[in-house]
Amino acid sequence: MSPVRCCAREQGKIGIAAYSGENEALLWAVGSGLFGGVECSVNLFDANGLRSPLPAAAQLGLGVIARRPLGNAPWRFAQQPEGHYAETYWQRLHTLALDTAGLPWNELALRYAAHAAGVGSAIAGTASLAHLQHNAACVARGPLPADVLAAIAARQQAVGRHWRGEI
Repeated sequence: MSPVRCCAREQGKIGIAAYSGENEALLWAVGSGLFGGVECSVNLFDANGLRSPLPAAAQLGLGVIARRPLGNAPWRFAQQPEGHYAETYWQRLHTLALDTAGLPWNELALRYAAHAAGVGSAIAGTASLAHLQHNAACVARGPLPADVLAAIAARQQAVGRHWRGEI
C-alpha cells in the first residue's frame, strides 16, 4: 500500500481520508480507492455530481458530503450580482425558473441537497444560531415530494445538463 493510502491512518492521525472538489478530479478521486469519502457541490444549480460521480461513490461505500447546499443563496439578490461569488448561481436560478412548490427557496434548496441519493451530510455554513436552527428544521422535514423532485430534474435536464460544478 502506498504511503499516501495508509500512512496517516496507520499512525492514528486520521480515521478516513476524504477528497473535496469537482468535475474530473472528483471522478478520479471516487475511482482511485484512496478515499473513504468525498465532498462536492450538491444543490439545485449544481446537480452534475448527482448524475455521475455520486452514484459511483455510493456504490463503492464512500461517504458523501454536500457542499453549498444553498447554492450561495442567489435568491437574496434582486438583480444579477456582477462580480459576486453568487453570480453564476444567480444566472442558473433564473435560467431554471423553478416552481418552489410553495416552499421558501432556502428550504427547497436544503431539502433537495441534504436528502439527495447518496448524500450523508450537507454543510450549510452560518454565523447565526437562528439560521442554524431554521436549517436543521428544514432538513428535518424530510425529502422533497417525488413530483417536486421530478419537476426539478426535468428543468435541470432541459436547461442545465451542460453546467459544470463550481469550484
